[in-house]
Amino acid sequence: MERHTYFLPRYDDDGRMVNEGHALATEAGIPHLLRRTYRHPASPAGDGDYDFLTYFECDDAHVATFHQVCAALRDLKRNPEWRFVREGPTWQDWPGVWVNELHGDYLAYERLAEARARAAIRRSG
Repeated sequence: MERHTYFLPRYDDDGRMVNEGHALATEAGIPHLLRRTYRHPASPAGDGDYDFLTYFECDDAHVATFHQVCAALRDLKRNPEWRFVREGPTWQDWPGVWVNELHGDYLAYERLAEARARAAIRRSG
């Protein structure tokens, strides 16, 4: 099977859930985490490069939720899709400007998230 077939929950022939898949494993974070994915210009990326970088933000009160979601994604029993993932480094604890401080200005948030993600890429390289 291909990676995308594990995104949704999987059920056995009797209708019992076998695993949650990516969608349900991340459910706890949906109302609390902001996510932006930056894809490599070439798909798939070349050897040694990542296909994408994912940037997250959350209020300090939901940092534990972020870690809970990451643990759920990495749990192969809950989310077999993770077998296809080559995980890179995780950076955290950057000074935060949260979406509610941007007064709903989604474009300002997009520019901020993009600038932070590019800075992370430069620091890693």
